[in-house]
Amino acid sequence: MRRLAIVALSLVIACSDSDVPTPSSAPTGPLDAGDEAFVKRVIPLMWGRRTLSARETAVLTQMAQQGGREALVRAMANSEEYRAHWEQVLKDALAVHRLQFRANAGCYGRSAAPEIQVQLAEHVMDNGPFGAPYDTPWTMRDLLHSALVLDDLSALYVANLPAQLTRALDDMHLLASVSQRRSRAQSFMTHYLDRRMSCLECHNSASSVTKETTFQIDCLFEEAVFGSSLGVDIMQLTSFFRRKGVLAGYRYTNDDDEDLTGELAGAVRPWGWDAECGEYLERDKIRADDYEEFEGHFIQNTGALGSIWDLVDHLAAGFESLRASDLSAVCDDGPKTFAYMVSMATVQTVWETAYASRLQAPHRFPRHPAQRDKLKAMTDTFVRAGYSLVDLLVAVTTDPLFNGALPSQGGDPQPYPALYDPFFQDDVPVMEHRRNEFGHTIFRAPARVLLRSAYGAMEWAALPEYLMYYLEPAARLQREIGVFLANGDSGFRGTSFQSALSWEASIGVCADPDTDPQCPLRPILDAPADEGTAATTCELCNNKDAACDWDARCCDLAWETWCDDTCETGDPTLIDLSVWPTWEAPGSGDFIDRIMDAGQGGTLEAAVRALKDRLLGDPSLAAAEPVVLEALAEKALSEPLADSDEAGLRRICGLLTATPQFQLLGNPGPDLPAATPDGLVVPGTSFKDYCERHAPLFSGTVTCGVDTLNVQ
Repeated sequence: MRRLAIVALSLVIACSDSDVPTPSSAPTGPLDAGDEAFVKRVIPLMWGRRTLSARETAVLTQMAQQGGREALVRAMANSEEYRAHWEQVLKDALAVHRLQFRANAGCYGRSAAPEIQVQLAEHVMDNGPFGAPYDTPWTMRDLLHSALVLDDLSALYVANLPAQLTRALDDMHLLASVSQRRSRAQSFMTHYLDRRMSCLECHNSASSVTKETTFQIDCLFEEAVFGSSLGVDIMQLTSFFRRKGVLAGYRYTNDDDEDLTGELAGAVRPWGWDAECGEYLERDKIRADDYEEFEGHFIQNTGALGSIWDLVDHLAAGFESLRASDLSAVCDDGPKTFAYMVSMATVQTVWETAYASRLQAPHRFPRHPAQRDKLKAMTDTFVRAGYSLVDLLVAVTTDPLFNGALPSQGGDPQPYPALYDPFFQDDVPVMEHRRNEFGHTIFRAPARVLLRSAYGAMEWAALPEYLMYYLEPAARLQREIGVFLANGDSGFRGTSFQSALSWEASIGVCADPDTDPQCPLRPILDAPADEGTAATTCELCNNKDAACDWDARCCDLAWETWCDDTCETGDPTLIDLSVWPTWEAPGSGDFIDRIMDAGQGGTLEAAVRALKDRLLGDPSLAAAEPVVLEALAEKALSEPLADSDEAGLRRICGLLTATPQFQLLGNPGPDLPAATPDGLVVPGTSFKDYCERHAPLFSGTVTCGVDTLNVQ
């Protein structure tokens, strides 16, 4: 079956830029598209999925009209869906690996606490890593949830620094370790400081080779943290990311055997976290770096004793200093500057999630005054609100850019400021010649949003987040449609021919993957033999006793087929099924099964409308649609729904998930009529059902009726 492939072209810009004139006047911004359009746009941003129905859209629209848009955004942040979505966004922003050596599923993929504890994030910020431990063991997933509920991300960024160091490549010897820690230092530059050391010689906060077209915030950021606006040799950061002499019991694999009993006996779990997150030497037991060519320097010179704990101390102190600052001088000390740079990086993450663009050029500096001013304003909002993600999302969603009207609405709209395309003037007199416009707000949904939208709408169990083998089916699908899995599989935002084919192969038939009786380990165990497969097979064989409890479908595996006593490859601790996130047993069928049950006695058209409403949030059919849909269903829509129509509905489902209406965000389309056509309403999806589901999110009282609600 042919599918429509949406081709996205990306313009790659080098570190140095060509000059463009500065605009003489700033645009006032687009016209507003209305509350229904706002709801259609805010659901993917807040909950990581498309709307589940025109009725859900109507519920949230009435809530926005009666309580205000800001109140709606704050209410949506109380949802479990908000936490699940932003858990993934923040993990991606921090480069938390889900695949290969650095994927620590036991720490980042599971919870040790029985419920979310708001006090956990407070404890991390109020106590040093080697101070009083928290009452009970916890994981980074627990801390992330705590930070989201507390609505203060500072603890997450602080604790993530050492937690990501726990699981890394196995360093064979000193030179190999230096290369690997250099890679970690570069990742820190990207994800914490939002800088490229290689670009600082030409573009920094003090000067730029294109000074007329690079607009820095008034702060010498690089000088404050590196001691020079030109930066430092990246090797001077590598000591902060070493493992030997910092991580308890860690040695290079070719080191002579030595007794580590004493070192391990004195190991400490920072802040009292779970053992899966790592055990470290206390500060006074940290040994000098065995790489003597470069001395560590970040904010201050640390010599040969620099470690990850220096970064932890600086960042924690900087966050606390910024809380008490009026932000008039964010560069008056290094830790404060460090924390402000991390805050700017967080703003870039949220802005890119909302708009699919960044407030800077690839050299990591704003290219236009509008970008600079927006970045500064949003960062100040985030910091003043105590590192509140919700306040930042409120600022983003209430910005006039977020809900711009369609070009056909409201006459001649105002031009957009130069935030999307900063290389062009905005005072061009002819509207059609302006390059910052409504079209820049349309983009392919992030890969995780696409998967959450499809799997959530169809009521399938979510794909596994942590992956054991890079060629297993779940890993291939996520990689090929652009999900971040590791630094080497960093994901992408556009659509390619390959990603469209991969989506069609996996989602195009709309078959419920929960019904697959096969143990998910079989594709890995049965894969053609190579060095990588052999290592993973041995790792799984070391965990065969835990496989049945991990997934009931694996209880009857004939392990002797793949396992013997000669395994000499693989890391026996890399895959630990006793702490690996478990599989959830499927329910009684998916949403198409529920349509088939509820639609008995009705027409095929009613079932198709219900399916389209579920996937696209619109139950209406345009004049030309029935012809295509009947060809897929191999039956007239006016005929009664029969058991044999399930296959046709699944083909239609596959088509709908490949359409621009499903794949793209930013264009909300026209508002639906106040009274939608009567049709099939699957149990649990009525206006009142959605209202009662979302009403508890509001702090006030919401009274739900058949097709109206009241917010008090």
